[in-house]
Amino acid sequence: RRVLRGWRGWAVALPALVVVLLGFGVPVLQLLAWSWQSRADLPGVGEAALNTALLAAMAAVGVLLLSLAFAGLARRSGGDPLVRAAGFTAGLGYAVPGTVLAVGAMWLLVAVEQAAPWLSALALSSSVAGVLLALCARFLRVGHEATETAFQALRPSLLESARLLGAPRWQRFHRVALPLLRPGLVAALLLVLVEVVKELPATLMLRPFGWDTLAVKIHGYTSEGLWAQAAWPALWLCLVGLLPVWWLVRQQR
Repeated sequence: RRVLRGWRGWAVALPALVVVLLGFGVPVLQLLAWSWQSRADLPGVGEAALNTALLAAMAAVGVLLLSLAFAGLARRSGGDPLVRAAGFTAGLGYAVPGTVLAVGAMWLLVAVEQAAPWLSALALSSSVAGVLLALCARFLRVGHEATETAFQALRPSLLESARLLGAPRWQRFHRVALPLLRPGLVAALLLVLVEVVKELPATLMLRPFGWDTLAVKIHGYTSEGLWAQAAWPALWLCLVGLLPVWWLVRQQR
């Protein structure tokens, strides 16, 4: 690598700086100006931010558990084609448009309610559980890819060496497997979290009445042309999305 100093360094850095300023800096400054005009709307946005964080955390944990199940089955089956095909099929939701998947999830939940009338009292087609089902189906591929990458770092020879040295099962997991898997699993959690906080169609169609997230708030305000009121949820969404990305970039250095 050549270290560029003086005007050469600035000549290389300036185009990248202009892109960041035009693509991020100027819009954020405009959002800050609008948010100051609508600062009285902050309490309502705080509730939507809490709903978003809660939904993202539940969906990320659900996707991680499903990804661990598929990755563990694939590892124990020795690469069985049926197991790999099941994992691939389960992740196809990421290739489907969000609106199409939300309509499919709603149709499925309504059909379940009609087939089992005793479930109609739960209102699955307009519940947080319905939203979580759609989100797990949509973003399972994101968590699955990161989890599989983490499992590739866990070579069987390491666990066998620990077993031959007399380490019990829980110690092999705690001292060998978990430290190797932790970075990939945390990355999977954060990637799914970033995707969920931005997701709109499934949340908009399946959420309970009055249960808004930041994306739903932004959609509602911008559809009415209320740009100043949409600034606060947009800033919160930027913050929630930037923190995991900052952590990932820091871990890669």
